[in-house]
Amino acid sequence: SLTATSEGRGGLVFVGGEAGIGKTALVRFLMSEAAVHGAELLVGHCYDLSATPPYGPWREALSQVVSRDGLPPMPAAIAGEDEPDAGGQEFIFQRVLDILIAVAASHPAVVVLEDLHWADPASLNLLRFLARQLAALPLLLVATYRADELTRRHPLAQLLPALVREAPTERIDLRRLDDDAMRTLVASRYPLAEAAEARLVAHLRRAAEGVPFYADEVLRNLEEESVLRPGLPHWAVGDLSRVRVPPLLHQVVDGRLARLGENVRDHLAVAAVIGQQVPIGVWRAAGGLTEEEVLRTVERAVEAHLLDADDDGARVRFTHALVREALYEGILPPRRRVWHQRVAEALADSSVADPDAVAYHFARGGDVRAAGWLVRAGERAQHAYAWLTAKDRFAAAVALMEGDAARAGERGWLLYRMGRLLRLTDTSGGIDYLEEAERVGRAIGDPVLAAYALFDRGTMQCFLTEADRGLAAMEAGLIALEALPTDHLRADPTIATWIADGLSQGEIASNRSGEGDASRTVIARSGALAEWLAEVGRYAEARAVAERYVAEVATIDCPNALTLSGLGDAEFALGQVEAAMGRPAEARAAFRRALAAYRSIGHHFMAAVALANELRRVTLPYSTVDIASRHSMVAQGTEEWARAAGAMKSAQTARLNDLDVLLLEGAWTEAEQVARPVLDAVEPIPQIPRDLAALALAALARWRGETVEAWAFVRAALPNGPTTAPGGNRFRHAVTLQRLAAALALDAVNLPEAAAWLEGHDRWLAWSGAIQGRAESRLLWARYHRIAGDLARAREAVGEAVSEATMPRQPLTLLAAQRFLGEIDTDAGRFAAAEEHLARALALAEGCLAPFERALTLLAVAELRAGSGKAADAAQLMTEARTVAECLGAVPTIARADALASRLAARRAPTDQGPRLSAREIEVLRLVAAGRSNREIADALFLSPRTVTTHLTHIFAKIGVDGRAEAVASALRQGLL
Repeated sequence: SLTATSEGRGGLVFVGGEAGIGKTALVRFLMSEAAVHGAELLVGHCYDLSATPPYGPWREALSQVVSRDGLPPMPAAIAGEDEPDAGGQEFIFQRVLDILIAVAASHPAVVVLEDLHWADPASLNLLRFLARQLAALPLLLVATYRADELTRRHPLAQLLPALVREAPTERIDLRRLDDDAMRTLVASRYPLAEAAEARLVAHLRRAAEGVPFYADEVLRNLEEESVLRPGLPHWAVGDLSRVRVPPLLHQVVDGRLARLGENVRDHLAVAAVIGQQVPIGVWRAAGGLTEEEVLRTVERAVEAHLLDADDDGARVRFTHALVREALYEGILPPRRRVWHQRVAEALADSSVADPDAVAYHFARGGDVRAAGWLVRAGERAQHAYAWLTAKDRFAAAVALMEGDAARAGERGWLLYRMGRLLRLTDTSGGIDYLEEAERVGRAIGDPVLAAYALFDRGTMQCFLTEADRGLAAMEAGLIALEALPTDHLRADPTIATWIADGLSQGEIASNRSGEGDASRTVIARSGALAEWLAEVGRYAEARAVAERYVAEVATIDCPNALTLSGLGDAEFALGQVEAAMGRPAEARAAFRRALAAYRSIGHHFMAAVALANELRRVTLPYSTVDIASRHSMVAQGTEEWARAAGAMKSAQTARLNDLDVLLLEGAWTEAEQVARPVLDAVEPIPQIPRDLAALALAALARWRGETVEAWAFVRAALPNGPTTAPGGNRFRHAVTLQRLAAALALDAVNLPEAAAWLEGHDRWLAWSGAIQGRAESRLLWARYHRIAGDLARAREAVGEAVSEATMPRQPLTLLAAQRFLGEIDTDAGRFAAAEEHLARALALAEGCLAPFERALTLLAVAELRAGSGKAADAAQLMTEARTVAECLGAVPTIARADALASRLAARRAPTDQGPRLSAREIEVLRLVAAGRSNREIADALFLSPRTVTTHLTHIFAKIGVDGRAEAVASALRQGLL
């Protein structure tokens, strides 16, 4: 990896293993090799027994070059500043990349991140972003982690597979040393006689159990006790039977400390309380030590291999996390508590105090001042879009405020903020926090808190698909908000920043200074209400609420962040409404206005959602042939999701918004790899991402012939089946599943069930007034009538589908309608008309870059050629279609191609031997020979089971047999199969 990096091809190396296994030693060797080759070295650590701040290891690594001339400025979030970076996480990530590129411009760079199992989520997201850029950079990222600390739920455990897939990654998993390795270790350090070496290796096996760090400490201890001592020609090994084998490293460290004296031990204990990295000034202040006392302690500890001193002389660090842990755990809790308080006070006095570190030490010292510092730490994390870290800090502050009546209001607003921060990762947990915030608001007489908590609880219930309850709570909350004084946020303008979520620096400054039109912010939640009214299909109400809000905002000269957040929601609602009403130009314009509003306040998650919905609701259904626009929107969405990464537990959920494109363009395996982990995830995943994943997997299941799984997805989402009433589900998701259910029923030739689903679907469309979906419905009805044998009504229905799909133009539905017309004209022997329809369908399939649709159309053209006597053309087209279907795993399509191949083969078979079976009868008999049931034969040949039974009756009569097995045997003897 180091060689490749020096040649401009970077990569990512993970070094994993249990504590003490040699990860740090291996990395230090790599660093020494890199230094020899002239590489730039940057090292950052994550720390246990302390709260790692957002981007903590990156801050430490980049601090080593921050003062260097010619580098881009450090992002505020990395520098530890309170003010947020405009542009959110994407800006932070890109700026860090720019800094690293600049550092590596003249020499290859190696960035080492130690103990990544203690990293904060934001640091892991940054690692993933950088890893994707490494292939063309002279930059090597090396990360160590304790493998035994990773559970399935651990963020790093979930990230590792994605990193291996997305970036040039190498994993090194270190194992315990076996006897041969231990013998090699001993031989490399001590020239011993054979018998002495065997005794020492056996002693190490018992004492160190194969852990290199323990082995090293045991050997050093033996040297210090003169049990292992130099001599000529060999070292001497004393009586090991008298040496007590320490069961824990703590005892090894204790023995070394005892030789240094009590004063040194006490001083080092203070250092252990401070952290893995120990600033000399903080050590002096917290321990009440003179400079000389600290320096003497450092000298003794460095000599004893307990500390390493930094080159600048301003700080020291423990040689290994295990050394610090051993020291820390040896301190009695009462003394530990006092020292934590002193450390916190020393840190707090600094002009650049790290709120995470101060809060941690005050909390460990049982000091009430921890709460305020935790809030500061949480706000810093939220400004950096590290929402999960922010929630953890607020939760710790809330726990410390429990029972303090004087801080009940502060606690209530923190509960509110926690609830909103969880809406993208743990919706149920977020609702619990909002319910508690509402109770607190009512108990202390804070109607502002109670009203906002009620409204946002309703929003999150909608996220959980409890739309009826959620909208009722939102409407009640809006009434409560409208009853408040118009200046209800003026007393504390920062509340508006919490409600608006993502803010730019200018907006935060404006709100904190009391500027902006706070008197109008009460209407902001109207936008969110409009958004969810549209989401459940109440389009007329959504339009009315959204347009009223947009008009009110237009009268405000300087809208604040909360007002702009509501404006984004209102325009988002109008985008949904216009798309459903078949007005793509107006829908696209509304989504773009929503995007601009969200971007203006740095609300990156909703900016990404706006792009995803424009893609899903406008670009794909109405502009399917505009491939460049489709791919541009995917790229823009990827950028916005990167900016919003800190708001989500996993970047995997962001890729769900690409699923429709992946499915359309034939990337079915990739689509399944994106969707399946979301449903299989151990950690809670919000309902909307789960719905997106389920919808994609349901469609895949049908196309692959896995009907049981497809039906399971339908019934899980719509347990009341075709009778499900509208208004309680996300509308677009539900009607898409209704159409899927109807298609599954038609695949099985179950006309009553298909009719029930289609009638239910049409009731939903009529209830909502939606135009989008009508063309697909008429096409399914056409298929229904064709199976029922009513070709006149089938032609009428498909004609209506073409009309609906023409104004506005919907290429995919037009494609399917033209293919359907070609198929029924082929059946009717109207070959010229069929040719025209199928040519249009094929052109649309190619224009839409839709390989599966193209395969289906090629198969229809092949059937046309076969029907018109052009067997060679038919065979060629059938083979091409089957090849695509095989690549996709589209089993029913493969079976249909095989059925056509059987018919073509039957026509080439001699007709002067044996009974004269028709092509269709030979086709049925081949499937009988393959062990298919009547139902399976019907599905494969697109017949009804009754028709299959009729064919078998004729076959038995012609061959002169009474059963299936006899028919197959006779046909084989006569060369019919």
